[in-house]
Parts: sequence; C-alpha cells; structure tokens
Amino acid sequence: MKAHKEPYRYLVHLAIFVALLLLYTYRQLPYAFATTFATRWLLIRYFLYGLINFHLFYLLVFWLINQPVKEHRYFRSVWIAVATAAAFTCLKYGVGKWIGADVVLQKMISLLSPKGGKPIAPTLFTFWEYSRMAFKTSIGVVILAFGYRLFLDYRNEDPMESQLSLVASNASRLSAGSQLLLQHLKALNPLLTDEFRRGEEGVQAILLISELLRYLLYDKETTEGVTTLKKELYFLQQYISLRACLYPHQQLELQVTGEEEGIRAIPMELLLAAEKQLGQLQHYQGRLLIDIRIEQQKPVLEIKGRQVAVA
Repeated sequence: MKAHKEPYRYLVHLAIFVALLLLYTYRQLPYAFATTFATRWLLIRYFLYGLINFHLFYLLVFWLINQPVKEHRYFRSVWIAVATAAAFTCLKYGVGKWIGADVVLQKMISLLSPKGGKPIAPTLFTFWEYSRMAFKTSIGVVILAFGYRLFLDYRNEDPMESQLSLVASNASRLSAGSQLLLQHLKALNPLLTDEFRRGEEGVQAILLISELLRYLLYDKETTEGVTTLKKELYFLQQYISLRACLYPHQQLELQVTGEEEGIRAIPMELLLAAEKQLGQLQHYQGRLLIDIRIEQQKPVLEIKGRQVAVA
C-alpha cells in the first residue's frame, strides 16, 4: 500500500480489532463499572493489552516481515518475528508493573483474611514467571500475523501480471543469452580456420555451444524462470570450457564457497554475470578465478586475477 494510504489501513484494522474486542467483552460491560477494580480489570487486561497485541500484529504484518516473506526469506522473517515477540513480552511486563501490578502481575486476589489476623499479602509474578505466559500469547499473535501476511500476498498476486512478468523476464534472458552465444559463435571462426586446432578444439567448441543453446532454448526449467544452482553451475562450467577453447590467453577456474544443495537460481544468470565481468577483462592474460559465494541462499559471482607462484 502507498504511503499516503497508510493511516487509512491502520484505522481500518484498528476499527476491526475494537469491534471484535467489544463483541468478546460485551457481556462483561454491565458489571465492569460496579467497582474501581472491575473497571481497571477490564480496561487493562482486555483493552490495553489487546491494543498492545494488535500493534504487535500490525507491526509484523505490514512492516517487519512484509518484505522477507515476499522474498521467501522465511528463516529471517521467523527470527525477526520471535525477536519482536520477546520485545513485546518485556513491554507487557513493564506496562503491567507500572500501571496495574495488582491486575496483571498478582498471582491471587485475596478476598479473605485469617480470623483476627492481617490480610494475606498479595504475591506477584516474577519477570520470568510472567514472561513465559506473555510470550506464549505473543507467539500466538505471531502465528496469526504470518497467516494474514501469506493470505494478503496470495490475494494480491495477479496471475496475469505474474505470467506477463515471467514472459518478459524469459524474453530478456533469451535475448541476452542469444547475443552471448552469437558472440562466441563468431569467435569460433578463427578456430575453425586453424587446421591444427579445428579437429579437436573446434569440434569441442561446437558441441559446447550446442549444449548451451539447448539449455537456453529448450530446457523446461529455463522456460519456467527458475532452476537449481547445481544445474546452473554445471552449465557455467561448460561455458568456462567453451571460453578455454576460444580464448586460450585466459585460463578460467571455478570456485564455489558454501552449500549449493537445495538452492534455487535464475537460469543463465551466472553465465551472463560472468560474461559481463569478463568483457571488462578481455585484454587480461593469465589465470582468472571465478569465485561464487553462497550468501543468504543466493549465489554471488566475482572474477579476480589469480597470482601464480613462480619457483
């Protein structure tokens, strides 16, 4: 939602919350104002703490876990939600101790006192005793927030817009990949005219270009816009082998840091990123390291020169 509509969104959700709260407590309203304690009990335990839980819910849904959930970074969103729930647990304890310890933190309300003795002294929950109970309530709010956030994302997702975006992305990737292979196809001419190299390296280069072309045009996962990092790394290695045939003045090495199993990747993304960086190093002669690091479930590619030790 746009920034200028934020107050309206907040007020609408607040109105829904108040309506539900009144529906839940309307039977207690006639008796709530009979005594001062009953009034404080209703206002603090239901309305004030309900408002705190509402702001926890609203803050999670529309601010803290909004973007991580959209990016499918669920571990990060869960960590943020649990940390926020713990912070609100401390807030609840502080509010209870400051405003109404006898309503919120008191373990038992003493209605009777020993015969001829002093009234029983009230006992209060310690911070750790109360925090365990309050944290359970906060976790319940967190679960509701996740469910509502996922529902909003599902409701707001436009299948037609998503399909058009996928088509546009595939078209852009197809165009860039085709230009990449066409460029290397042109670089193949000097290799084929060299009678000493065309028999082995020339044939190998043709086979590699054909395999990369099949990956670009006919692979099912490529057309769907997502593939596994393992497959993407395989074709990146094929691309490196192709460049070894076409540009022997550069020796490329591939290094992967991090766990690649289960990681998803965009087809041709690493190949296009490598080609872009190598285009800036076309006059470099020697060994180049293609370093790929897995950071936050995403591959990051960097190419750098590699020094060779001389004995």
